[in-house]
Amino acid sequence: MQRLTTGYQPHILALFFLFFSLVTVSACRKDTSRKLAPEAIKGILDLTDWDFKKDGPVQLKGDWEFFWQQHLDPALARPDTPLKHHFVNVPDYWNNYVIEDEELPGEGYATYRLTVLLGEQTHPMALRLMEVSS
Repeated sequence: MQRLTTGYQPHILALFFLFFSLVTVSACRKDTSRKLAPEAIKGILDLTDWDFKKDGPVQLKGDWEFFWQQHLDPALARPDTPLKHHFVNVPDYWNNYVIEDEELPGEGYATYRLTVLLGEQTHPMALRLMEVSS
């Protein structure tokens, strides 16, 4: 009787499955070399220990000051100006917010304010803004 063969040797198949397993596992590993970016707390984002060249960009997310139904003049928007405000989580829709036991409607206006603390910077910095829709 003639024996049928697939043309593949068992050790070649074993090497293929080992290689495939290593590729799959290495693709799923977590990149632990990057630091976790800080988030804003009570309207302040502290980036004084952040190295943008080494650690990469930072999303400006976290607790921002929120002034509902107020357009603040830049002169009044300084952090040391005492104004009635609330803290809200950014990014989020403001109609998910409840202020003084009242859900905010989808229509209206507000000012968001964030103070960003930076260490000494020797290179230019920029903001990248995504599309804003309403």
